[in-house]
This record gives sequence, C-alpha cells and structure tokens, in this order.
Amino acid sequence: METTENRVRAMLAAWAADPNSPMAVLVRTSMTSEAAAELLRTHITAQSVDSIAASIHAPDARLRAALAGAMLMGIASQRYILRMSDLKDADVDDILRLITPLIQTLLDPDSEK
Repeated sequence: METTENRVRAMLAAWAADPNSPMAVLVRTSMTSEAAAELLRTHITAQSVDSIAASIHAPDARLRAALAGAMLMGIASQRYILRMSDLKDADVDDILRLITPLIQTLLDPDSEK
C-alpha cells in the first residue's frame, strides 16, 4: 500500500535524480511561455489532480488534490530549480517529517478527526 510519505519521498527522489528532467524544464519554461504553461496545466491535471482527487472522499476532493500538488510543486521547484538554501540543504527525512502530516490531512480528511 502506498503511503503519503512514500508518495512524497518518490516525488522528491525523482526530482533529485534529474533536476533537468522534462518536467523541470517545463516548469521553468511555463513561467515565460503561455503554451508551456497550458501544457503543464494539462499534464498536472491529468496526471496528478484527477487521480489524487479520485481517491479523496470529500466534496472538495479536487481542491484538496490541487492544494497538495501545489505544495509539492512548490517544495520541488524551490529545492531543485531555485535551490533555496533552506530547502536545498535540508535532509529529505526532515522535509518528510514536516510535510507528510499536512499532505495527509489534505488527502484523507477523515484523518483530521
């Protein structure tokens, strides 16, 4: 069974393995190109928001999925593209310790109780 921590760990590992991956290039390019931004929006919606939202049992599932994705994309872009010192130098386990409960709350609203 895939846990929230495993999902986040896998995403961070993928970015760490190839910080110049097609996704990273697309994120960079999307800041200055509407065509790239549209491609990125389409990809994120189809590959992330749709599948994550389908696993959330709450009326606001799509918003929850989009917020989780935005948080993870923010972490990845600041750690691997912008190389913000506090994030690039942080231990992955420390990032996971802090972000996993937040993502878990978004993805599993019942865990809030």
